[in-house]
Amino acid sequence: MTVGTKLKAWRESKNKTQQETAEFLGIDRATLSLIETNKRPIKSKELTKVAQMMGITVDALLHAPDPVSKKIEHSGNFIKDNNGNWWNLLRVESFIVMGRSIKGYAQNEEYFYIGEFEDKDQCQQALDALIISIGYSR
Repeated sequence: MTVGTKLKAWRESKNKTQQETAEFLGIDRATLSLIETNKRPIKSKELTKVAQMMGITVDALLHAPDPVSKKIEHSGNFIKDNNGNWWNLLRVESFIVMGRSIKGYAQNEEYFYIGEFEDKDQCQQALDALIISIGYSR
């Protein structure tokens, strides 16, 4: 998935208009449209602002695996843990990388494991991709 595609998915998940997003990035709406449709490459200063806007690092934005991953299943406001249980993201307070696994904490202090990964870096990349794809923020 390209940066433009990730940007569009994030923007839509946050119910932001192209105009609002373009203003934050310091570009016009038409330019943003070209970036989102992969008709114009993103410049480095724009890339930095996109990562800042999403609350992630440029590295995570560039190298995170595609948000739609078989390792972390999600649908709308729900995420599936590694026991096959679905959790409502509106009840999830935070996600934490613990070793090689992603742990989620619910409002009632319950916790659940989302997945196990090869190493901590892969785990963090999967979490970053998930956060981008579902537009999760607390």
